[in-house]
Amino acid sequence: MCCVWTFAELVTEQEKQMPLEKYQIDEPHYRRSFTARFFDGVLCGYLFCAATFGSVVGALWATGYLEMWIPPQF
Repeated sequence: MCCVWTFAELVTEQEKQMPLEKYQIDEPHYRRSFTARFFDGVLCGYLFCAATFGSVVGALWATGYLEMWIPPQF
């Protein structure tokens, strides 16, 4: 446990020595617009849902339970 506390103390000392204002990006041309961030969030949600639904359907098809969802073809 002494290694963990030593590492934590070392990180705290390094944080005190670093001027964080130098590394923060506050300039407006570096910030992305709300629409771009919103579009990224929507796209990420869509891809997650599509992957999850695709995995569920694939598992049902692989185990043979998908046949009951397919309408009969005469």
